[in-house]
Amino acid sequence: MRRPPGVTTIATASLLFAVYQLALVFIEISRLHAAGLVNFPFRYALSMPGTYIPLVGSLVWSLIAWGLFRLQNWARMAAALLLGIGLAFEVTNLAMGGRFHWWMVVEMFVQLVVIWYFFRVSVLDRFLKPANPL
Repeated sequence: MRRPPGVTTIATASLLFAVYQLALVFIEISRLHAAGLVNFPFRYALSMPGTYIPLVGSLVWSLIAWGLFRLQNWARMAAALLLGIGLAFEVTNLAMGGRFHWWMVVEMFVQLVVIWYFFRVSVLDRFLKPANPL
């Protein structure tokens, strides 16, 4: 079964985001290495909670990208759920008087469009039909 081009685009963007978050982990480790923690930079970096967040995020988004490439319904639901949570946090931040940036509106619009795209009937059918019907 052919994958819709929008799903391929979203899966590629998810994979690029996972690579970006993994790069953040390596930047943090190299920053600690440059600060003089030469003996055990990986052990020290992994003892800091700020290193785990992008590491776990990278793992989650790479799994979602893999599932989207394989048209797995759990990946579609996980991506929609995480994007919905992110959208809710951004709307709450703006409603509570947080700093406003124009790119936040663009980001919220993209998240909303991706969630809407995942629940279109034509895309939903591709995820719900079995790949090899008997």
